[in-house]
Amino acid sequence: MPVLTSRQNEIIEAAIRIISRKGIQEFTIRSLSRELGISEPAIYRHFESKTDILAALLEFLHADTIATFDTVSGDGPALAQLEQYFSLLFLRLQERPAVAAVVFSDEVFLNEERLAATVRALVELTIDNTTRLLTHAKQNAEIPADVDEYDLATLLSGGVRLLVRRWHMDSGSWNLCERGSRVIQTFIRLIDIRT
Repeated sequence: MPVLTSRQNEIIEAAIRIISRKGIQEFTIRSLSRELGISEPAIYRHFESKTDILAALLEFLHADTIATFDTVSGDGPALAQLEQYFSLLFLRLQERPAVAAVVFSDEVFLNEERLAATVRALVELTIDNTTRLLTHAKQNAEIPADVDEYDLATLLSGGVRLLVRRWHMDSGSWNLCERGSRVIQTFIRLIDIRT
């Protein structure tokens, strides 16, 4: 991902705020210029199109997901690392609820192949990170040898997606970190063969 200027980052942050408040359908260059208090041509000096702004936003989220996974400790049981990974993801979303609005507006991105490809890569990255941790858990005899790690990762990712979507639809009125932690702990209890 190319390094963004401070103005480009400001534009992306404003885009996230608009999408969070009004939905992605209301995100236009005009609404963005009003949000920032600058002219539309000023925005075009930093991004060629609305699609470029959304692509930069999705690339930022992709890089943030990589950074989150990289902070997970390599020490200890793999299932504890899995819990830590999702706890960090929940915390990042709870700290920046507008990001959830963007991440779960993915249906809108499907009409633009470049954006759809980035969304697919973001989803696959989360599933791949989860699969790696579950593979490590299988190697450490933390989970049954006869379950497929990718299938488990898909189930967990789908459950997390539903939870975050509900939280966003409820306007963040409940604690995502607490409820997310309970969901992850329940999932781990179901698959952990050490107990």
